[in-house]
Amino acid sequence: MIKAMDHVTINIKDVEATLHFYGEILGLQALPSVDMGDHFLRYFALPSGGKLELIQYYYDVPQLDVEATNKGCARHLAFEVEDIRALEKKLTDAGFVFHVPVSYVKNLDFTGGLTKDPNGFELEFLQYGEH
Repeated sequence: MIKAMDHVTINIKDVEATLHFYGEILGLQALPSVDMGDHFLRYFALPSGGKLELIQYYYDVPQLDVEATNKGCARHLAFEVEDIRALEKKLTDAGFVFHVPVSYVKNLDFTGGLTKDPNGFELEFLQYGEH
């Protein structure tokens, strides 16, 4: 039986921008990295447990463009945050655009929005309640 979620993986394009985004902007704690021979694994601890695994391949891999309505693929990763408006400002000031603007979603009782990380992976940030 399942005990817990261990990790979520994102294939990365820009190592420096990605490490800056997850480490400096979002404030996730870096964990030890692992060289697997043909790719390099970088990890960040997720506050609720588990890890974010970032894969840097040493060879060219094709770009996969995922649309919001594609079936059978990962659409986005969602993070609950302490202050959605402060994070919205921090990300916007850093040049990130919320393609789904931060707003209150009455049916789910949270305020949230969606943006993309430096690799084009969609991320949702939300805070429960109306903010």
